[in-house]
Amino acid sequence: MHGLGLGVLWSVALPGWLLALLGVALLFSGALHLLRDVFRKLPGSWQEIVWQGEQLQVTQRDGRQWLGTPVSGSVVCRHFVALGLRLEMTQRVRWRVIFPDALEPEEFRRLLVGLMFLPVSQGQSIVGAASGKVSG
Repeated sequence: MHGLGLGVLWSVALPGWLLALLGVALLFSGALHLLRDVFRKLPGSWQEIVWQGEQLQVTQRDGRQWLGTPVSGSVVCRHFVALGLRLEMTQRVRWRVIFPDALEPEEFRRLLVGLMFLPVSQGQSIVGAASGKVSG
């Protein structure tokens, strides 16, 4: 996505200094997401997700743990999960996209099934428009 954004950015008629500044910002953002979500090298990277009743307990790389409730805007599909968790303490929502190859097949299936049939705020289930414990 960051590469696509960079391509679109260069096609827009903006001053050269602004293009360079925005390009560096996009590259930095892409590198940050790679380090946090793909390579899991940053302290805030999610290392484990475990069901605790109707909430998910997330363990970060630095050892911190917190509970979050899945939000109704989350998308659950066969090919990925766009998971939004509302933090228990602050009401802030944190988002992560989880692909099947990030998990053992059985763990990904458990996450999908748990999210599809989890009652959310108004009694709805989280099911994506496309139908269908993170350990690292």
